[in-house]
Amino acid sequence: MMSARELRDHRRFQSRLGGASGLRHLQPGQRRTHDQLADAPGTGLEGMATGDERLAHLRAMTRSYRGDRYFLPVLPPMNQELHPLMAWWAVLYALSMLFRYQPAKWKLLINVDGSQYAVPIEQLLERAINHLPVLIADAITEVST
Repeated sequence: MMSARELRDHRRFQSRLGGASGLRHLQPGQRRTHDQLADAPGTGLEGMATGDERLAHLRAMTRSYRGDRYFLPVLPPMNQELHPLMAWWAVLYALSMLFRYQPAKWKLLINVDGSQYAVPIEQLLERAINHLPVLIADAITEVST
């Protein structure tokens, strides 16, 4: 059930579509897919990208990592997103500097009984042991092809 505000917004949206065929009779809560809307004349969506084109565009903007696609930041002055291997390197480097130059602080952080960070640090390091060999092999393959 839609609230009064949602119903008002829904009707306002439909009225903005004007003469778009097949859109005025939508019931509250009904939705149309992009492909259905693209076929309706007067929607302004004629000639828009197909589903495959949109998927290819998203793949170009994302990076595959661990079987999924992720948006990773582009940091100035870089022209490409941060590679997952570089992200892991930065995290592990920071932890190693903490371990090397601040051993007393490190000892407090990894104390399971006294630190809320001990378990997340342990889990992070376990993930690194599992993921980095595969990630390094993928990076070598990526560069060599």
